[in-house]
Amino acid sequence: MAREDLAGATAPRTTLFLLSPARCGGERGVLLASERGKSELAQQLRTPEGAPLGDVFAFLSALYFRGKLTYARAFARPPRGVPVTAKKPVVVALAGTIPEASAMEA
Repeated sequence: MAREDLAGATAPRTTLFLLSPARCGGERGVLLASERGKSELAQQLRTPEGAPLGDVFAFLSALYFRGKLTYARAFARPPRGVPVTAKKPVVVALAGTIPEASAMEA
């Protein structure tokens, strides 16, 4: 039996994106975490408030993650009741999934 028959109307479509960075190390990671990093993101990462996880991974992974994050930010439609901060979870080694807007520090 179709869902329409059971509920009388179709349920709204939902879309979630589970994002995973391609690479977190390398020259970009060293530059971002070191005192040599002069970019706005590097400076923000060294503050007590930190920088958004999604922005850090977008920098570290370059085009690979940046494209996925941009797409997720534009097209994510989570189910009702899902907090805004949990709409675009990022897979983080040894931490599971964390919302892309979560702050991280150097």
